[in-house]
Amino acid sequence: MTGMTALLAAAGLLIAPGSPATRILTAQRNLSSRHLITAGAILAALAAVATDKILVTVSFTLAAMTVLWVFNDRHQRSQRAREQAMIADFIGHMLADLRAGATIAHACQHAASRLSTTTAPTVQRAVTRAAAHVRQGSSGAAVFLESDHAELRHVGHAWALAERHGIPLATLLEKSRDRIDSAQRHRAATQSSLAGPQSTALVLAVLPVAGIGMGALMGANPVGFLTTTALGGVLLLVGTVLTCAGIVISHVIVTRAAS
Repeated sequence: MTGMTALLAAAGLLIAPGSPATRILTAQRNLSSRHLITAGAILAALAAVATDKILVTVSFTLAAMTVLWVFNDRHQRSQRAREQAMIADFIGHMLADLRAGATIAHACQHAASRLSTTTAPTVQRAVTRAAAHVRQGSSGAAVFLESDHAELRHVGHAWALAERHGIPLATLLEKSRDRIDSAQRHRAATQSSLAGPQSTALVLAVLPVAGIGMGALMGANPVGFLTTTALGGVLLLVGTVLTCAGIVISHVIVTRAAS
């Protein structure tokens, strides 16, 4: 029962909420991860009780949750990149109208109407609300300032500055769009340059599995040793922890380099 208790305690630490500001800004993105961790911990605890193989269950659960976490994090980052591209398109439409002599209100409404139907819901809602405020004679800057997207908040700050000090909004929006474009170019260049190290990390991660397969082909029965003996269970858990730690560390290094 000690192993199962440790597993549940670890899951509790992983899903524990952080500071209020962090919870507000990241709740939506962390929701699926927390559900995933909670479900994995519960299933692992039930499996450990049912099979009486706590170390084996913890090892397989840790491996599965690590893989799922990596894929989930990659999906969220990819979605974030798409949202940034959509916001850049919106800013580009506003810039085109402003340079053509349109008012800020008209530029916002026109840019909102030209958004693609595949635009992310969070971006679509913020832009639609801003356009609605503009139609009612209010400023759309406040709507963008409340957005969860930093890029839209930049638009809100630029809009508010333009209204308060009479600064041309097109100049400020151009800087915001250039910032997004620069970040996207950096991300693409970094991902391209790190393709080799990522492949190496993947090969190193699957080497233990390949070793087990080679041992089985040689008739050594490593699977039976790792899953049915106490020493094998300890070695399986230690090896799984080290492998998962390597996967997580390499993933964090790559994502930080690209951000």
